[in-house]
Amino acid sequence: MNDENSLDYYRRREATHRKRAAEARDPSIAKMHSELAERYASLVESQQAVERGRAPPVARASLRDGDPTKTGK
Repeated sequence: MNDENSLDYYRRREATHRKRAAEARDPSIAKMHSELAERYASLVESQQAVERGRAPPVARASLRDGDPTKTGK
């Protein structure tokens, strides 16, 4: 997947999860979707920074593996 496709994909996933969060009846499900949307938003920001030459690329596994900055990993 090239950078343009990655950004489009991440933006679509972010929008999808924000919509699902807004529609969720269960607060825990809404929170989960909100958190996923935030992760995708972070990936968009990171990818844009990479394209501007200001940051290293984000590892693709970050969504599956959770937040690598948290202890316990």
